[in-house]
Amino acid sequence: MDNLVKLEVDPSIIERNLDFRVKTLSSDESDDPLSQLFPKKNTTPNEVPFKTVVPKPGFVMKLRTVEGDKVFINICHCAEIPAPRDISEQELIELLDSEDPSTYTVPMSIGDLHVESDKSGNLASAYDIAINTDFFNKIDTNLLFKKFVISVVNEGIEDKYKLQFDREYDVVTLKNRKCFGKLQSHRIQQRPVRSAPMKIIEELPSNPSLVPQNKFQRKPLIEELPDTSTSEDMEIDNSSAEKNDINSCSTLEDLQLPLNKMNNVRLIRTPRNGPLERLVAFIQISAFTGKELELEVGEDRILVRSARKNEMIDFFLPYNVNRDKVTAKYFVNTQTLRVDLPAN
Repeated sequence: MDNLVKLEVDPSIIERNLDFRVKTLSSDESDDPLSQLFPKKNTTPNEVPFKTVVPKPGFVMKLRTVEGDKVFINICHCAEIPAPRDISEQELIELLDSEDPSTYTVPMSIGDLHVESDKSGNLASAYDIAINTDFFNKIDTNLLFKKFVISVVNEGIEDKYKLQFDREYDVVTLKNRKCFGKLQSHRIQQRPVRSAPMKIIEELPSNPSLVPQNKFQRKPLIEELPDTSTSEDMEIDNSSAEKNDINSCSTLEDLQLPLNKMNNVRLIRTPRNGPLERLVAFIQISAFTGKELELEVGEDRILVRSARKNEMIDFFLPYNVNRDKVTAKYFVNTQTLRVDLPAN
């Protein structure tokens, strides 16, 4: 035959037909020939019942491993998986900032590896992660919870399949696509949620200081603002003039800070004219809480590290500042660190 047709077998058909018995005229199961060949195991009290379900599609993430391999993760959902404890955004921040964040767990089912073709026709690894439907609806409309779940999912896959994702490569959520490839069936155990699990997030250790200690002063605390910042939050108080927002302040594009090369930093001064009273730096950097950020300020230099992505931002200031009076606020939802730097 020259023309060959390749048929794909639905795995659910195989699963349904793996558990079968030949019905005989005798009602005695001992007379069933298959029962004699394959005796049924006795059910023990320790066995956990399960359901086989195919979850519903949600959204797709694209990542890369440290070796450069492309990986797709399908975040899907079903009602059979129990929902985690319902907490507020502020409670999540406090838990992540606590000594033992593992007191909060997200039940999830991590599926097996399956290989799919991407839009270029290249083969790529794919994993399906199923969570509770109600909880999925929550993270789908809440950026902080979504980032938290993405982080937990990534660590779960790394731990189960011994992978290492590239932290320098930003996680991309595919637009207009709810799943990559075909979602696999999951065996969902019907048991209570564990109350004392393993640690869910392992914080990366801080890097050794890259500059002399006498050059910088480390700030011990960064104030966290979980709610979306309002216009008043982003305004700068000016005692000698009216309030100036970011756009009305004089930017320092023509001074020592090359803003065109640092898109994640914006530096402004106040007042617009006359002697400098303060500089304000807005730094875009990823973190769940301010505890993950390490801020060091020198007389003419700022260094910020994020333990979450092992990310560092280091730049010089065009003026000397009073580092003893520096204050900082971290806006969780906008992933922005604001540093107020009074003039020296």
